[in-house]
Amino acid sequence: MKLGVAVIVLALLGVPAHADPGTAKVFPLSGANLPKSMAGAPAVLTKVLAKTFGAEVANVPIEDAAGLMECELAAKSCLISIAKSVEAKVIVYGRVEPRDGGLVLKLSSFDVKNGANERTFVLKGETTSELSEELAAAIENASKPKPPDVEPGPDERPKDKDKPKETPIDVPIGDETESTSGPISTSTWAIIGGGGAVTAVGAGLLLSTISLRNQVDKAPRDTFEDLLRLRELENAGKTRTTVGGIMLVAGGAITTYGIIRAISQRHEKRPPAKTIDVVPEAGGASVILTVGWP
Repeated sequence: MKLGVAVIVLALLGVPAHADPGTAKVFPLSGANLPKSMAGAPAVLTKVLAKTFGAEVANVPIEDAAGLMECELAAKSCLISIAKSVEAKVIVYGRVEPRDGGLVLKLSSFDVKNGANERTFVLKGETTSELSEELAAAIENASKPKPPDVEPGPDERPKDKDKPKETPIDVPIGDETESTSGPISTSTWAIIGGGGAVTAVGAGLLLSTISLRNQVDKAPRDTFEDLLRLRELENAGKTRTTVGGIMLVAGGAITTYGIIRAISQRHEKRPPAKTIDVVPEAGGASVILTVGWP
């Protein structure tokens, strides 16, 4: 059975076509819910990868290796530890899943120096032998350099080459416009509110000393108990005056900082408005959506 166009390469995998022995290690591919006719596909495709990259096959799946290292496979530090444990500069691993009568191979590699890369293969072979041939051909085609751009000949150039180039027209989307002022963050409002609350409490303590002062002026001084009560009122007044003054100053400073921060954030420029570029062309026009990102 001849092979059709059955492999779609979504991203280039950062592994050389033929790695030096000992530089790469391929972990056994995992697979689940595979049909009986393709039950051996993970093992066969693992061997294809190892042969293509000139690498050795690890003894256990990478999930088991992560379990032995007691680390999360999604973490870069975990992949570095696994690579060091198998004495490899590059590790390759992946998963095989069924799809539309064929298989999807989600392949990942991790280079200790260059980081992680991913690639997805859609394989339409009906047997493990056909799947192996497809995968090997796909990797070989992906590793070939693209041909250089060739200047078209006189007969191949478009007839409307002398046509003046149209200038794109920027059309705002709806009535949406962006001001140059930026938003004030929630934390800034919290700082301003907190500073105001501290100031209010400090002012309340200072006002309460007036009431204590009136009580001191009117307090009896005839007995020893009266004198003790008078001293308590005086001490309370001093404490409230000290604490209230500190809170009043601190609250004012916090509020001032929050206001300065709000002004700074308000003057920050926001991203440009979204526009649509309308480029007139023969028989119609091209529409290009441009979105500004922060």
